[in-house]
Amino acid sequence: MSSKAIIYVSDVGDQERWRDECVRYCTCRGYEITAVVLDDHNGARWPDVLATVVDGHAEVIVVARADHLPAHRHGRIEVAADRVDRRAGRRRPTLRDEPGHLSVCGALVELGALLLAVLPL
Repeated sequence: MSSKAIIYVSDVGDQERWRDECVRYCTCRGYEITAVVLDDHNGARWPDVLATVVDGHAEVIVVARADHLPAHRHGRIEVAADRVDRRAGRRRPTLRDEPGHLSVCGALVELGALLLAVLPL
């Protein structure tokens, strides 16, 4: 059984290109695409994307790049692999990137707390 995915494309220029990249990614992973959300630069539709996951209409949110996610969103997600070790010139995982910026592990904890707050037990 394939996972259901929602594609989120912010207004970062050339939305069609980024949408197509996300569609290719989903196809390669065998995801069923349930929706494609084209958003403005303020991330106004991000709550709709989260609601789609909370409501069970999708299990995966796909974005082309981590920096395409809205900056001031609830359920903040950051990609630890995007952290560059400037001394070695390579990427490395960290628990905290910058003050207030969570790693993938921290983001999952934060997202889990958000879901627990909105889902009935």
